[in-house]
Amino acid sequence: MLGYLVTTANCREAARKKISRQRVKEVDDAISTYLGREKRCPATLDELVAGNYVPSHSLEDSWGTRLTYSCSTDDWQVRSAGRDHIFDTIDDITSDPIVRENR
Repeated sequence: MLGYLVTTANCREAARKKISRQRVKEVDDAISTYLGREKRCPATLDELVAGNYVPSHSLEDSWGTRLTYSCSTDDWQVRSAGRDHIFDTIDDITSDPIVRENR
């Protein structure tokens, strides 16, 4: 029975990580599209929702913490705090900081 509970907890945690990675990527892609159209970074992630670039539920990771981002017109990064709900720790999930040139 204990093995079943551990396996179930591990599967649930893996699913949360996968969902959070998908949300980080979705917001990352939305920022890319926003930059391409608006030629500036969104002032807040809520601008992405208001402009229909991303649904509002995508702004939270699967642990219920709101995503954060940093942005300039040539690079940006989206971050989930991860399971511990604390940013800048080892369990954070981040988008790849890709430098985009010739926008």
